[in-house]
Amino acid sequence: MDKKSTRQLGAAAETAVCRWLEKHGYRIVAQNVYVGRAEIDIIVEDGEYLVFVEVKSRAVAAYNEKYGRPSASIGIRKQQLLLAAANEYLRANPTSLQPRMDIVEVLTEVRDGREVYDIRHYTNAIHAKRRHNDDYTSG
Repeated sequence: MDKKSTRQLGAAAETAVCRWLEKHGYRIVAQNVYVGRAEIDIIVEDGEYLVFVEVKSRAVAAYNEKYGRPSASIGIRKQQLLLAAANEYLRANPTSLQPRMDIVEVLTEVRDGREVYDIRHYTNAIHAKRRHNDDYTSG
């Protein structure tokens, strides 16, 4: 099997996450939405929520040996950037749904010549709330 670039691995992980989310009852609204300086990986509906999903992936070997959990790489600056992007998206696309920010972590490895994905979904992982002026902020 050819070695994939980091970008290709990320795209494959996002595709796997979309399938996983649909299988679990989420409705895909959009993928790879660029808002300002940020990209929102996946936007889904989950009942009363409009969910902004950040996908972080890593090869199992890298996770075990060097870098730790993929979700650990989402620092405060990245969280602020994602919240700002969600705000902009909501301004341009008003909705009565409640916003939520989830993280989906994907560990990938090749077994018997096929890619295998270990998907972990963290609901409301970037704690946020609506302020009185309807901005979506960390809190």
